[in-house]
Amino acid sequence: MTTSQGWIRANILYDSTHDAPSPGSPLEAVLAFVFTTRQRASYLQSKLIAQAMINEHNKDAVQGLLTQLHEYTFPDMKEERIWRENKAKEILERQQGPIAISPLKS
Repeated sequence: MTTSQGWIRANILYDSTHDAPSPGSPLEAVLAFVFTTRQRASYLQSKLIAQAMINEHNKDAVQGLLTQLHEYTFPDMKEERIWRENKAKEILERQQGPIAISPLKS
């Protein structure tokens, strides 16, 4: 799917499939890959247009819209970001002093 021919075939398969694939099947993996890649491309197109319109007066509003679009397009990324932030806070709260690093022995 990373070659031009593979990408074309994967998109044709995606566009011509009308029934949901079996969970865990190779077809589901191909369709999920095409779907997420298309979502990313659509988001990047929107981001490109938004960044072209940014100026001193609207940069905060445009950044807020991009963040909102990103969260709607990739809802799992927001949950992952929240999890990582909470994990980092937890580690920092447990840390009492400097981190001791020992060299690896070969």
